[in-house]
Amino acid sequence: MKYPTADVFKPGVFDITKFAVYTDGQFLYFKVTFNNLGGNPWSGPAGFCLQYVHIYVLTTDKTLPTNTSTFGLNITVGNGWNYAILLAPGWGDTPVPEGQVSAIYDATGKLLANAYNMTDVFKVYVDPLDNNTIVAQVSMSLLKDSANANKWVYLVGVASYDGFSQTKVRAAQPGDPAQWVLGGADPKAVLAGVQPLVIDIVAPTAQDQYTMLSSYDAAAGKLAVVYGVTLSGQVVSPTPPPTLPSVPATTITVTQSTTTTVTKTATQTTTLPTTTTYTTETYVTTYDYTPTIAVTGVLVVIALGLLAWLLRRK
Repeated sequence: MKYPTADVFKPGVFDITKFAVYTDGQFLYFKVTFNNLGGNPWSGPAGFCLQYVHIYVLTTDKTLPTNTSTFGLNITVGNGWNYAILLAPGWGDTPVPEGQVSAIYDATGKLLANAYNMTDVFKVYVDPLDNNTIVAQVSMSLLKDSANANKWVYLVGVASYDGFSQTKVRAAQPGDPAQWVLGGADPKAVLAGVQPLVIDIVAPTAQDQYTMLSSYDAAAGKLAVVYGVTLSGQVVSPTPPPTLPSVPATTITVTQSTTTTVTKTATQTTTLPTTTTYTTETYVTTYDYTPTIAVTGVLVVIALGLLAWLLRRK
């Protein structure tokens, strides 16, 4: 994606270099660091104005509702999310996307907090010790399962903030950028409405990022599917269960001789998780074989052999 040509879009302003989560036991601190925050040319109240940071959180609480759509990034969150933390410049008093104030939503679309009049539980600011880092300070009481934040899955992305856009996400066009429009978009994806509008995401490698953001299908009208990462940097995506050998749960008869047979009953038991656990997907397959010997046939053979031996003795 090519930056707009306006002077405010300095190199690196949409380049995420680090994402970290900290806690002091009362708050969670989500920190997103950029190569260059670009200052604050339009004096955004939160201390920045060029970036629109999205943090989609999948907790370990499987009872929470999930969603896979985004607030204007035009991608699908493959592993789903329970909470969306949207970091915006902060003009006015209305939360994004209708307004320009940072907000937190749950997967049902319910507004949980905004950074205008709920600063006791949610604040957004530039780190005073690092002027290239945006911080979201969130009360642990606001997000369920906060004690397990180190096990959560995070999809972190940045778009170019556009206060005049309905979604507050700047548009992209094929070819060269314009003064206020991103360039470098895929013409077919733009025409099909599937062009990703997120400029950078947190991923282990540039190749991982490219693969996920280019996974859209313009012909089928399908959005790119993008997966979050753990705090250890591992991409987390659903893994299908392995293909199991075909073992019918029926009685199999194997003929060993004309007079003796062995009957083997094969019972296949497959234990799969009742709910998908993305961090540790484990599929256990147990094959339980119970052999049954045709004892009667064996005794008959022994008796006949003994009778023949006695007859020969006579």
